[in-house]
Amino acid sequence: MTDKSVNLDEANRLVAKLEADLAGLESGSTDVATLRTELAELRAALGDEAPSQLAVKQGLEGLQERLKPEIYDDVVATNYYLAWVGRILGL
Repeated sequence: MTDKSVNLDEANRLVAKLEADLAGLESGSTDVATLRTELAELRAALGDEAPSQLAVKQGLEGLQERLKPEIYDDVVATNYYLAWVGRILGL
């Protein structure tokens, strides 16, 4: 089995979209706060001059796990993001 490279451009687009969507949510929820923290860590990894494939992959996998529970009331939005993360990870 060969490791697939993470598409960094696509990961950046995903993070930007999630950040925009989270901007409209109340910050009182621990799930939202945790997701924002994980997004900030992933944004930092992607912002490095030479982003680490491993750090980005681990960040995306963390997002994937975070998005599995019902964070959004809209299951369609959650499935959309899970599919997007899966495509980036080559799943």
